Amino acid sequence: MNRVVRLGVSLRTRLTLWYGALLALTLLAFSVFLYFTLQQGQSSSMDSRLVLRADQIRREVGPSIGNLLQPEDVAPGKLESTLGEFVEPGIYVQLLTPKGAVVAAPPNLVGGELPVPQSSRQAILEDRRIFVTVAVASGDASVRLLTDPIHQANTTEVVGAVQV
Repeated sequence: MNRVVRLGVSLRTRLTLWYGALLALTLLAFSVFLYFTLQQGQSSSMDSRLVLRADQIRREVGPSIGNLLQPEDVAPGKLESTLGEFVEPGIYVQLLTPKGAVVAAPPNLVGGELPVPQSSRQAILEDRRIFVTVAVASGDASVRLLTDPIHQANTTEVVGAVQV
């Protein structure tokens, strides 16, 4: 009459734990997939808005933009008032020289300029569009920037860049 006493977990409890763990892993995998899908979609949407704004600036200002980027020929405040037509909350626009120096700061960014990272300066010299994400001054937030070269009318000469 030796009875073996098993102190274990019942089959019902083990199955419940397995199913709970499987459900938790499935929910975690779905959440990660959903997060990255939404992040990619939002980033793509923001990039499209930035490109549209840069193209709008080029189209509206037209062939005279090369002359506007020569600060010695422009009255003070003229560039900022020109850029003022293209701003909206959360969208900042500034003009850069071919070497990446700020010619006109965003009129709706009180007391500041957008950062011009070295990669953006290099992209202007190489005549290519670039998107970068940079931390702002406080370090708690980041900004998505598009730097797009501007050409002199009917030429391939880069006379500056628009940064949105």
